[in-house]
Amino acid sequence: MKTLFLLIFLTISLGLTGQTDAPPRFTQTGEDHFTRNNIKEIEINNRHGHVFFTTWESDSILVRTTTWVNAPIHAAANEVINDIFINQQHTSEKLHYTTRFGSNFFSNFDFGIIYHVFAPKSLRINVNNRFGNVELINFEGDAHINLEYGSLNGEHAKINNGSLYVSNGNIQIMELNHGEITHLNGSLDIQKLGEVQLSSDFSEGSIYHAKNLNIISSTGKVDINKVDKLHAESGFSFITINKLTERGFIDIHEGSVTIRGFDKGFRELTTSSRKADILLNIAAETPYTMHGQVANGTFTHYASEKMRVIIENNVTSFSGNFSQRTPGVSPTIILFGTDCDITISNESAFD
Repeated sequence: MKTLFLLIFLTISLGLTGQTDAPPRFTQTGEDHFTRNNIKEIEINNRHGHVFFTTWESDSILVRTTTWVNAPIHAAANEVINDIFINQQHTSEKLHYTTRFGSNFFSNFDFGIIYHVFAPKSLRINVNNRFGNVELINFEGDAHINLEYGSLNGEHAKINNGSLYVSNGNIQIMELNHGEITHLNGSLDIQKLGEVQLSSDFSEGSIYHAKNLNIISSTGKVDINKVDKLHAESGFSFITINKLTERGFIDIHEGSVTIRGFDKGFRELTTSSRKADILLNIAAETPYTMHGQVANGTFTHYASEKMRVIIENNVTSFSGNFSQRTPGVSPTIILFGTDCDITISNESAFD
């Protein structure tokens, strides 16, 4: 009986403990309105909160700020809010916002600072944010974004000229026409890239179409549906390309490269690999010439009888012409490898 009473008592006690309500949220808000005039750029430097950008048709700019604190009573929340400052400067061509904290700032409660900017498409944005996300809502324009411990979200964002740095967070945008991306530790999802340099480490990326892409990566993975021109220097990376349409140069050590198809306009591919297997799938109707060698590895070709292969010690040299075009203008594939396998197939399963 005592055991039953003890179990009932513990059950009731634990149930009451689990029903503790979350503390209420106290907020302080502000709004600044500006006519566009000659303003060309807005800069926001923030910590511990999110930054939202929405483009609109109006020729004015609205900056809305919200500071929030989850605290048991209003007085406790005010102690935190009153030690957080939003500094604003306005020059003839630039708006500048900075979040600052008092010299003795401390909080036992959850808090955050949120910016929401509504602005015309042609306004350039410059954002530095730490411990929070950046959201681009129907954004079109130029952007410089430096983000640590947060994600860049812009499923429909079209950035013309941009410099994007995201560390310990994810990137999702629709388009970057020209610029550079640095991505450290997270996932990346981009629909369209123009002329862009992508530097990454511990990044897992997906790119639908890139026109002219320069990749410098280590310890990661990237899947590209279609790329026109590619220059890649990678270490311990896994690169997969569904279709290469023009030119490619890939220098990789440790990892793998898979190219599943080549477009009719394909002109040239050169690879240099160390401890990184190369797999190319080339349709039977694609004309090309191939040259290369592999040391301490194997070379396999779907039409080996048409290849000239020389094996000396641990080095396999190979060459072949599969072109129906006029000699000298055929697409060229040059492959060099060490401690790896090179495989050339024409399997329809890759189509």
